[in-house]
Amino acid sequence: MGELEVRGLDRPVKVSRVRTLKSDQRHASNLIFVGRDAELRQFAALVDSCSGNGQAVLLRGEAGIGKSRLVEEFIDTAQAKGFVRHKGLVLDFGAGKGREAVGAMLRSMLRVPHSGDKDARRVAV
Repeated sequence: MGELEVRGLDRPVKVSRVRTLKSDQRHASNLIFVGRDAELRQFAALVDSCSGNGQAVLLRGEAGIGKSRLVEEFIDTAQAKGFVRHKGLVLDFGAGKGREAVGAMLRSMLRVPHSGDKDARRVAV
């Protein structure tokens, strides 16, 4: 998008706009998953405690700690027990500020990609 003058910086900063997110690709799922046994036990207990009713799980943490990979393992656990899963990415920083949870889940339930426009959402509904 060009450059932007930012107060406190000596030089302009290159600015970009994210137009779409990657699709739900499971690129890390073929790697051995180690070191998160406590979290996996918690997820397994949650899945075991479900009695036909839906559950929502919020996984939140600092960038780079392996949240996405942990979610992949949780999804595998739930699907292995016959559950349908829905996943929504919610950015609680920057422009998003955590206000996208309901929309993210509805897009997942309707199978509309995050980049789906208004017409795609209308057709899905």
